[in-house]
Amino acid sequence: MQRLNLWYASAGDEPRRVECDPPVWVCPTGIRQAAFDERQPAAAPFGALVHAVDHASSAAREAVAVIVVPEAFTSPIRLNSSIRRNGARLGAGVHILKHADCLECGGQRLWAARDEAAAEVPYDPAIQGENIFCARTKARLKAQVDLVVICPGLSCGTMYRADAWRLQLPCHVCNFDPRGAAWQPPRMKQRTLDGLLHLITATAR
Repeated sequence: MQRLNLWYASAGDEPRRVECDPPVWVCPTGIRQAAFDERQPAAAPFGALVHAVDHASSAAREAVAVIVVPEAFTSPIRLNSSIRRNGARLGAGVHILKHADCLECGGQRLWAARDEAAAEVPYDPAIQGENIFCARTKARLKAQVDLVVICPGLSCGTMYRADAWRLQLPCHVCNFDPRGAAWQPPRMKQRTLDGLLHLITATAR
């Protein structure tokens, strides 16, 4: 399962990273961790449920998460409680979230972003596959010996020996640069400027 970063902002506040692992509930009053017995939408349909996704089993390679929107949150009489993704209202059902997508509900905002920190793990052929070679050194990986890193670049998954990844060079396949700053949501001032620019552009048309 890929790791996911969540950023949250209530109306008028700057976004902050939240220490909350998916699945989480998104509702007009904020977000919260989903309890084990609430992970089915029918159990507590007071919000939309956000799940992280596994790239290995996901048909949409760019997906970082999915959001399950219950029917109750699509009623015309609950416009203030509707769920929007990047400004577009979501209907009932399952929707894909891509890196840096923004969810809005009742003045609350939640950004979902892939975790770009690369973790070092022991190479295990049963998990990562057999006869795998480091993308940088071209050396065959050895079980119970080598530590490996899987490139966190979008839809990449290229495997490196940990010592080769520590060289801090861009990925051979997707050009992900481990020296780059981690993604953060736009600050409030930038969002305001972007909104004004969008309004001016729309008016000019």
